[in-house]
Amino acid sequence: MSQDEGDHQEAISYLIQANQANPANTQILFQLAVSCNRMDMQTQAIDYYQQLLSINPHQIEGLCNLGNLFQKNNQTLKAIDCYNRAIALNPTIAQIHYNLGVCYQANFQPEKAISSFRTVLRLDNKHAVALNNLGVSLTELGMIGEAISCLRKAQKIDSTYADPLFNLHAILLNPEDLTESIHCLEMALQLEPANQSYRFFLGLLHDYRGDSAIAKRYFEIEQTTKAFQADLTAWQFIKQFQKNLPVIHGHASQVLKYALQHAVVQGLVLEFGVFNGKSIRMIADLVEGPVHGFDSFEGIPEDWNHEKAGSYSTHQALPDVPGNVSLHPGWFHESIPEFIKKESSAIRFMNIDCDLYSSTKIVLSLMAAQVVAGTVIVFDEYIGNTSWKEDEHKAFQEVATQHNWAYKLLNFSFMTKQLVVLIESVATFL
Repeated sequence: MSQDEGDHQEAISYLIQANQANPANTQILFQLAVSCNRMDMQTQAIDYYQQLLSINPHQIEGLCNLGNLFQKNNQTLKAIDCYNRAIALNPTIAQIHYNLGVCYQANFQPEKAISSFRTVLRLDNKHAVALNNLGVSLTELGMIGEAISCLRKAQKIDSTYADPLFNLHAILLNPEDLTESIHCLEMALQLEPANQSYRFFLGLLHDYRGDSAIAKRYFEIEQTTKAFQADLTAWQFIKQFQKNLPVIHGHASQVLKYALQHAVVQGLVLEFGVFNGKSIRMIADLVEGPVHGFDSFEGIPEDWNHEKAGSYSTHQALPDVPGNVSLHPGWFHESIPEFIKKESSAIRFMNIDCDLYSSTKIVLSLMAAQVVAGTVIVFDEYIGNTSWKEDEHKAFQEVATQHNWAYKLLNFSFMTKQLVVLIESVATFL
């Protein structure tokens, strides 16, 4: 134990004694919470902050610190509640609005995130990080012109800040001319030479346009992270899978629009994994006719990478969706059989945002009979994760082999982890 840790442990002991003598003293509870947090005793820190706030619910610093702890522990909804309560007490503190915006981003609610970041900038128009995050959320909703403006302004305010350049490269990514995107990445890498993500994306773009010798210099580094290696193997899969490379895109609205343009057969438009409705609202705006969304709204059913079972739960609250969207709550193995009893048409388009191998396998297996030549499938988490080979990729390969689907890759985005496939033919059983 270090001297500092020993000091904090001793302070906690004294403070516990003081709290026992005077349990209603909010200053003691606050110091206990702070000291426990510094010792990484987060459960105890949360408990002391909650005790404090039960006595004095107007303690803004306690609310913010508790929100920070909830955010750190991926309890996003609880963090959002804390920040909103703090804002109701004092709406003029930019950092609280910023923290709230970050939570909304993490909860896949870009509309609400945009509102929070705009408030930050009204209070502090030189907040470069808020400008960057605003640009990211605007991009998610396809508001590209304003997003570019925000990212350029963020980089202008802080010329040492690399994130806006990285995010800008994705927006400016043009499959026909990658010059601007490459320039952004080169500038970002100059600011952060050890950033392996920037190196991978630079290598990817050079390789995509045929500059394999330059790409090799970015790809071949001595010590690589698991994330770098996973991205590299995913790119090798995409590159070697077919003679002509699929189209590269930089953000989700591009991917979905391109995929739907190539989904020309008549049939069902479906999404599996709706959560807060961000992508299904985009899909509904791009198509005429009904869109069907499936989700338990109870989160993922098992642990996945760093996400615990129950992550992405809305606690069964249904998101706001356009009038042409029908939601089908429930676990896939229950909701899909009931759906296909009534809807036996061919599938025009599926957006699969299941993350897990097991969930993706259920969806593809149950819907396989309605997949036809011309069906387009978007996988939302196919690439970009260290476990990609064991997730949506594995499920799709198994079902495609089982049903003898011939397919080609239409487009992809490492920035958004999406991969789009077009089913070219299906087996015909006599």
